[in-house]
Amino acid sequence: MQSVTKLQCALELFCKYHPRAFKILTGENPPPTVKEVSEMLHVAIPKTEIEAIQTSTITREAESMMILSEKFLSVIDQAGGWSHITRIVNEFREISPRNWSIFVDHSLWVDAPLDKAGSRLGGSCLEKLGNKYGVAPGTVTRISKTVPRMIARSVSKTYKAQAEYSW
Repeated sequence: MQSVTKLQCALELFCKYHPRAFKILTGENPPPTVKEVSEMLHVAIPKTEIEAIQTSTITREAESMMILSEKFLSVIDQAGGWSHITRIVNEFREISPRNWSIFVDHSLWVDAPLDKAGSRLGGSCLEKLGNKYGVAPGTVTRISKTVPRMIARSVSKTYKAQAEYSW
């Protein structure tokens, strides 16, 4: 269960901070490099947290970012790698296209690291997404929080099953 939680957190972080996250998750773009993951984490993690992770005063911020990048990619590898995650994401998109679309839109407009939450046209992005999909804003939030968990569970289950039955 801990691996599911780690993968869920990694997916949430990835979708919120990587500029090509959804194209990578759907297989339209190749997986990110260690450098790209490092750059993503540099934006996502405050400098004070990076300093807390450092093991000595000699360790530089770049080294800390590389260590964190390797940990992030380790979570992905332990889940079967990018190709396995991409396969499960595409299956999820087929099974539940509306929930996938809500998750993507919520990630891009509500959870975005830049301040996109408000609108000059009146109303919040969350309300607009609710109207777009015909659901309450709270439902948009609930769906956007459950999608990464559902994908992480499915990735974990199918990868464990493949490992058990691959002889």
